[in-house]
Formats: sequence, C-alpha cells, structure tokens
Amino acid sequence: MTPGARISAAIAVLDRVLAGDPAEKALTNWGRASRFAGSGDRAAVRDLVFDALRQRNSAAALGGGLTGRGLVLGLARATGQEALFSGEGHAPEPPLPDEAGRAPGPMESLDLPDWLVPDLRTSLGPEFDAVAQAQRGGPADFVAVDAVHHHGLARRRHRIADIAHALAAEGGLVLHHDPVGVEPRHVAVGQHGGHSRQGFRLGGVDIRRPKAIRYLDGI
Repeated sequence: MTPGARISAAIAVLDRVLAGDPAEKALTNWGRASRFAGSGDRAAVRDLVFDALRQRNSAAALGGGLTGRGLVLGLARATGQEALFSGEGHAPEPPLPDEAGRAPGPMESLDLPDWLVPDLRTSLGPEFDAVAQAQRGGPADFVAVDAVHHHGLARRRHRIADIAHALAAEGGLVLHHDPVGVEPRHVAVGQHGGHSRQGFRLGGVDIRRPKAIRYLDGI
C-alpha cells in the first residue's frame, strides 16, 4: 500500500470508530476485508488510527472537523504531510476550503477530556504538562540491555550506561536503568522506530513486551 492508501484506510476505520465501533473491532474488520494489506501496512494503519484517537481534540481542530478524514488530515498537518492528500491513486482527495482547520486551543492541545483535567492537574502537580504530552504518543518500547556477557562489573556498568545514553540522545525516554546487577536490565524508550537507534546498533539490546519484563524500582 502507498502512504496515501494507508491514510485512506485509516480514515475509513476511524469513521467506523466515530460511529460507535470499538477501535480494535474496526481494525480487525478492515484487516479481514483487506487481504492485500501486508503486515507493514496493517501496522501503519493501526498507528494512524490510534495516534488520531490519542490526539483527537487537536487533530480535529487542525483537520477542520471530528470525522475520520478530519482527524487524519489534522495529523498530516501536524507532521507536515498534508501533501499525501493528493487524490492520486488511492490517496484521499485534497482538502476543501471548508477543511482549512485552525490552531488547537489550550484545552484542545492537551488531548484530554475536559472533566479530567482539573483532577489530573491537582494530582500530578508540576508533572502535569509532561504527562499530558506523553499520553498523546504511543506506549514506550521496553528493551532489555544484555550486559551479562561483558565480564567485570565495571565493563557491565559502562555497557548499560552507553546504551541508555545512546537511546536517550536519539529520542528515547529512558525511565530507569540499573547499572550494577548482573542480569539484563531494562529501560523504557520512546515509541516507533526503535530498531534504527544507535543503542540497538551497539548490540545486546532486544525488545521486550511490558508484561514479560520484571519491573524494576523506579519504572
């Protein structure tokens, strides 16, 4: 599928979600009806759908309406990809004059339910803005840093620290790493595309599902 075809598919799925279908059901039904879509296509459409739902308020403002098309158009504008709405092939038609959109307001930019904001702000205090921004993206990837095969405690410490710093420098959100123990240690990094990061190229790192890892103090 071309990028334009993927966003058209995401628009169709989001229309079903806005009509009342659960997101997972809408994605499953689209996948069953779209046997031509490969695993990469399905992952890309899924990411678009859930990014649009996480950023629903701001995307609707940018895209000119709370519709599947409006949400994906808002995401495209936010990321400088509005040109994908070209009308070529399976891409959606270019934006109409009444789809000009606008900048999101302060509350819309949070992408949180209005009723939740006061309690969440009170609960989180100075961390509110960072948490609100973080929830607009996808879940973090948890990776295991395998330093066991590096003999000597000092070498293990340097190994884990080097990888954690490399991940953080390239957009990873390193929440915790323990450089002392002898077992593989875990860090949480930012979403999407982690396999291309320098931390992975250093070797000794692999993706772990959050349910499969042993949570360390501080995560």
